[in-house]
Order: sequence, then structure tokens, then C-alpha cells
Amino acid sequence: MTTVLVVDDESDLLACIEGLLEDEGYTVVTFPDGKQALEYLRDARPDLALVDLMMPIMNGFDLVAAVSQEQRLDGMPVVIMSAVEQRQELLQKLGGRAQTVLKKPFTADKLLSVVGKVLAAPAPVA
Repeated sequence: MTTVLVVDDESDLLACIEGLLEDEGYTVVTFPDGKQALEYLRDARPDLALVDLMMPIMNGFDLVAAVSQEQRLDGMPVVIMSAVEQRQELLQKLGGRAQTVLKKPFTADKLLSVVGKVLAAPAPVA
């Protein structure tokens, strides 16, 4: 069973993404902020993380940085969800720790396409 972690402070969007992914057969775990997601990640390793950048308590930048410090999470794909236009700048700012940026707002088809592509990609060699 493929597990996808979704972290976003917009509850409607979180519920929408959760429903779409569950309809495709994924197990979905959701959190409204990076701090709660990080607590979950102390004991779990999902197959993919979808992370919003702008959140209260702990933002996506801080969450991705914390994940990169955890050796057992090495190679876990991270997709950033953001309305920010500068994709390449964002990926650079994240130091290569995210696979791609899913620009908000996105369609259901775009979400499922990105999730499918990232999960199908071979894992990076550490």
C-alpha cells in the first residue's frame, strides 16, 4: 500500500487532496502544519510527501529541512505545493531536497499526474 503524506493548512484543500488520492487507492495521512507532520515522521516513512510552503507553526521550508536531517527519510520524495511562481528558485532554495513544485491552484488531473510520476521515478541513490 502506497502512503502519501499531505501537509497543508487549508482544510478544504487537504480534504480534497485526501479524497482524490484515496479514490486512486493511496493511503493518505494529513496534517495542517509542519510540526505535526514532523512528529508523525519520527515513527513513519511515507512513500511521498506533498508539502505546502506557507503554513503557521512550522512552514514547508522548515519541515523539508528537518526531513533532510533524518537519515531514515533519505530518498523520500517531496513535492512542494505553492502558489509561488519561481519554481526553479524554490527548488534551489530547498537545496535539491524536493523533487518538483506543484503550482497552486492545480487540477485533480495535474495532482494525480505529478504524484504518479514522482512515485514511478527511481529512488535517488544516497
